[in-house]
Amino acid sequence: MIGWPRTISIKDNYARTPLGWLPEIQADFQNPVFQVVNEQTGDLVYSLRVKGDRFTPWVFEPGTYTVHVLHPETGKERAVNRQSLVERNPEQ
Repeated sequence: MIGWPRTISIKDNYARTPLGWLPEIQADFQNPVFQVVNEQTGDLVYSLRVKGDRFTPWVFEPGTYTVHVLHPETGKERAVNRQSLVERNPEQ
């Protein structure tokens, strides 16, 4: 089939528009997994592996969030607590 397989960004599978962004987080290693957790509910908002060592998490509602930075291959991890919006989405 022409045009198959298609390569898309994992973000293309997420049809929600973010309310805004949390502060950028830098990992101490390359290609970490970032997990964004709503501190009020304890719910995992999303988990995403990124290329590089920096990520600016987006969120869909106001509140505070914990961002877990994980490196599954080595077991390294850390948590960045009490993160809240620093920039709102101009589309909202």
